[in-house]
Amino acid sequence: ATNGNVVMSANGVDNSNGLVGALAGSVYINANNGTFTNTKGSVQSSNGLTIKNVSALDNTAGILADTDSGAVNITAASLNNITGAYNATTSGGVISSRAGALNLALTGALNNSGLINAGKDSSAQTAQLNIGGAFDNSGTIQSTADLVFNFLGSATQNNSATGKLVAGNNLT
Repeated sequence: ATNGNVVMSANGVDNSNGLVGALAGSVYINANNGTFTNTKGSVQSSNGLTIKNVSALDNTAGILADTDSGAVNITAASLNNITGAYNATTSGGVISSRAGALNLALTGALNNSGLINAGKDSSAQTAQLNIGGAFDNSGTIQSTADLVFNFLGSATQNNSATGKLVAGNNLT
């Protein structure tokens, strides 16, 4: 972790059980069309989190979050956000922005059993999810403002009995 910005460009990233953090800055990761594995890993910023050019993003029991005022922007072919024990006291499978918007742009599938969240406390923020493949949700996707889905393909959309879609304002 650093007090400044973190900028990373690699042909794939494995942050399993790792920590990438910007305590007073932003995190920018370009996976150059490689995979990004964040199994029980944590990537956190306080002024914006951007992860882009990922072929497959695996956030099993991991945390991808902006903890202060920044937006979270993720661009990937596919995303698995799977709930699980991050450590003894914290659940992982979390993608969250505290006071900024959350934008997911996926050309392929979204498989979520964890938490995808935009805005906490009294800050109303929009979550926008552009999904080009199958949508399978058994977790929670929520926003304190609008929750916007754009399904770009004709693939299956499944919000299971345990899946929750919650919007403070509009759900579209």
